[in-house]
Amino acid sequence: STTRKHGGSGLGLAISKRLVEKMGGELRVESTLGAGSTFWFMCTFEKRKESAPGEPDSVPLGALVGGRALIVEGNTINRGVLHSQANGWGMSNRVAENPAHAVQLLAQAVERGAPFDLVLVDLGLDSAGALELTRAIRADTAIAKARVLLLVPIGNHSLARDARAAGANACLVKPVRQSTLYENLVNVLAGREATGADGVNAKFVAPVPRSNVRYSILLVEDNLTNQAVAVGILNLFQVYDVIVSANGQEALTALERQAFDLVLMDCEMPEMDGFEATRHIRKREQETGGKRLPIVALTANAMEKDRQECLDAGMDDFLSKPFSRRQLQEILHRWIPQTGAPVSAAPAASTQLLMSGAANNAVLDRDVLEQLKAIESEGDSNLMARVVRLYLGESVDLMQNLDQALHLKDAPKIARMAHALKSSSANVGATRLSRLSADLQSSALRADIDVSRDLFAKIHEEFSGVQALLAVELQKVGGAGG
Repeated sequence: STTRKHGGSGLGLAISKRLVEKMGGELRVESTLGAGSTFWFMCTFEKRKESAPGEPDSVPLGALVGGRALIVEGNTINRGVLHSQANGWGMSNRVAENPAHAVQLLAQAVERGAPFDLVLVDLGLDSAGALELTRAIRADTAIAKARVLLLVPIGNHSLARDARAAGANACLVKPVRQSTLYENLVNVLAGREATGADGVNAKFVAPVPRSNVRYSILLVEDNLTNQAVAVGILNLFQVYDVIVSANGQEALTALERQAFDLVLMDCEMPEMDGFEATRHIRKREQETGGKRLPIVALTANAMEKDRQECLDAGMDDFLSKPFSRRQLQEILHRWIPQTGAPVSAAPAASTQLLMSGAANNAVLDRDVLEQLKAIESEGDSNLMARVVRLYLGESVDLMQNLDQALHLKDAPKIARMAHALKSSSANVGATRLSRLSADLQSSALRADIDVSRDLFAKIHEEFSGVQALLAVELQKVGGAGG
């Protein structure tokens, strides 16, 4: 947390040291008591080969210097991040909080004789607003020359399909690497096709549905790794439009904006958990006389009492994480029966359990990674690399939060962080780390801080091994950047 009052344990420094040593270098330090410390490292690399003209790798540094960008983002933090990135690339830029403000700033820029070259739109769940703004730009001849790039929440492929018709030049799925965003901005401004390496490509080629009927699913899940895996599997079926919410409150807002055929509801989330969100939904249905919306619980707790707690809250079914393509397909067929024929009795390799190697005692269960690659071969070509990158980023934060919670003897927070690490680790094949995290969660629920500390020491060591092996996997697929 950026607002924490206590320092860390040096975990980040230990990770950096391991990474530098893996690259054949050495991390060094100069430190003066009361003045501070300076850390640095030196590594030797092969000189980067020049790319052929027109290749994505040939995008030069400084290509955006002098460009004029309008950033449209409702979230204060995200707006600040994009503003800082644009400044770093040498672009003059303004920010708008909503479409109406954006149109106003676009018109003012034209009047000053310095029109914006690019409009970067990141409106989260407000897909209607993003499309409305794009259409408004294209309809006004004074501002229609501006290039438009949309940043889309993961799973919102319906927005990506509609974006080209509205007049957008490119559409990228979040989270997007800074290098990928830079490359796409350069290509879009130059009139070239964007690469779309992190999601929907700039030509807006979406999977062709097997029928003209599509169904809307709301995935409520705060863990980015779990989000990516679930959306990757759902996209294989080619008949679902998926909207992702990070907590129960966001889910309630999404349900106010549009109708859904099914909700996949995680149980443990910040701000508002799945149980409370479900109770709100059922209360709203009773008050309005609305049709009962199927809600399927997603939980890493598979005990009968956990299932009963979900049903008591008003959920209709139960799916244990991590789940397989076949298990999810059975749930979808049960609650949206018109989506297709019964589930085949002979699933393909990619339908096997993502946790099929749960008994494996290796640091990484490679069967899990192979199953992610199998899903890639049928649909999302970047799924495995994206899942691993998300996991590596998210798990470092979880480890830091765990360390802080142990320092403060905050047992409830330890349990929450361990639960999240348990679930996401299983989805990348770190099954031994997942089991240790489950043990840590149990000790925290008992408020046994001494046992929790001992377990965290083991988790720390195990996590270092997982990081190193996953970094190697990313290098194999060329996804180590970012």
